[in-house]
Amino acid sequence: MGGKVVALSRNYTVGSTTFDSVTLRPPCLKDYREIGPVEDWQRGADGALVRINLNSAIWDYAERLVTQPGPGPMQELDLADTLEVEDAIRGFFREAWQQRAKRASSSSGSDGAPGTSTA
Repeated sequence: MGGKVVALSRNYTVGSTTFDSVTLRPPCLKDYREIGPVEDWQRGADGALVRINLNSAIWDYAERLVTQPGPGPMQELDLADTLEVEDAIRGFFREAWQQRAKRASSSSGSDGAPGTSTA
């Protein structure tokens, strides 16, 4: 999983820093252990699963993962660009879950049983 460049809707100037994109590195184990997931699932009163967004975790990741322009200037983003950055951070987690599911399905036999190693 590589980093992400989030194109912004306009140029921003904060102090001496001018930028029109935000670059994020992918999260690693240390980040995940210290911050945790970006969402949780709970059962609603009707029994249906409801996604709970953990916004404080998303913004803890944003401060850690941003490599350009830095967490300080990023505080000046308008709401639309803020939501784009939020979506990019969530995207790291969606991609990881998809990779995990793909590996799990490719390692099982046609009967659904786990594959066996011959090594």
